[in-house]
Amino acid sequence: MQFHEGQQIWIEDGIIKNIGKGFDKPGREVIDLQRMLVLPGWIDAHLHLTLTGEADPISQWQQDGVVITAIKAVTYLKKHLQAGVTVLRDLGGDCDIVLELKKAQKAGLVEGPEIYTSGKALTMTGGHIYQISKEVDGPDIARKGAREELKKGVDLLKVIATGGILTQGVKPGSPQLNEDEIRAIVEEAHKAKRRVSAHVEGKEGIMNALRAGVDTLEHGIGLDLEAVEMIKNKSVVLIPTLAAPRLILRHREELPIEMVKKAEEVVEEHKHSFALAYKKGCKIAVGTDAGTPFNHHGKYYIELAEMLADGMKIEEVLQVASLNGAVALGIDDRCGNIEVGKIANLTIIDDCLDDREWYRNVRMVMYYGKLIRII
Repeated sequence: MQFHEGQQIWIEDGIIKNIGKGFDKPGREVIDLQRMLVLPGWIDAHLHLTLTGEADPISQWQQDGVVITAIKAVTYLKKHLQAGVTVLRDLGGDCDIVLELKKAQKAGLVEGPEIYTSGKALTMTGGHIYQISKEVDGPDIARKGAREELKKGVDLLKVIATGGILTQGVKPGSPQLNEDEIRAIVEEAHKAKRRVSAHVEGKEGIMNALRAGVDTLEHGIGLDLEAVEMIKNKSVVLIPTLAAPRLILRHREELPIEMVKKAEEVVEEHKHSFALAYKKGCKIAVGTDAGTPFNHHGKYYIELAEMLADGMKIEEVLQVASLNGAVALGIDDRCGNIEVGKIANLTIIDDCLDDREWYRNVRMVMYYGKLIRII
């Protein structure tokens, strides 16, 4: 990522028309952003709009019902925008609510980032997050489940390739959907020009997902050199969601002992997997996993802080928060960097990258050329 001083950005109809100098002609609105840093709009490639971030978010969702869940999701959308996020990817929850929310956001009825949604995740019977997912068993049923979700108008599909921390009685590293089941889902998604993300927290599930042809890996716990090389060769994007298990451990006194133990079991392997992927040059994007326990919406900066703490440089973090996120979503042809012809999605922070907590200083956000002032 390169930085340029004293530049002007000419925006018209929500699109960047030119970058340079001398665009401040009479009659044109000029926004003075001196002493600020103008960045490409941040992208959150993994969150859950219909989960609350409370200690037991799935039970809370069941208790709240449709109306309360929808109202909460509207407030979360605004929080994400104010945190600097201009595009987000919802990866599992109440599919109908998120699809309707997407329509409302696109129509300008609610304020928030642009939404991409997987609808319901596809999991095996009794698999990870089965309560908010579609249970499928065998390639034929998996294929039918994929078609049913695609019929609803989702932007991508999500498969559960392994167990996870949140689901009681399920081991994080255990393989779940088989390779042939995942492949059937991938075939249907790719026929429809849609992408597939895979929840993976174990080596066997990772390899099943990669061989089946998924486009992004979520969490990526259990990576080794073989998996990393395949990730690179297949141009798969890793969304590590570093903060999620760490936040569970920071609130261990308020959570079930089983969940805490599972987080303890994976946290070091998670850190090692991220370090290996980073060192070997895998493409990495930012996903907060917001909505999971004590992982509250609108706290995008926490994931950036974890990446910095684990060795990423500031310039690299800025790229994984923007361009790499656009690549993960397959929208880098129209956003992800500040370039002529791209959408005018911008995150504007204080010009203070030498400040240890620069990522918390979001001052304005521009969404499709519309400026939202945070302060």
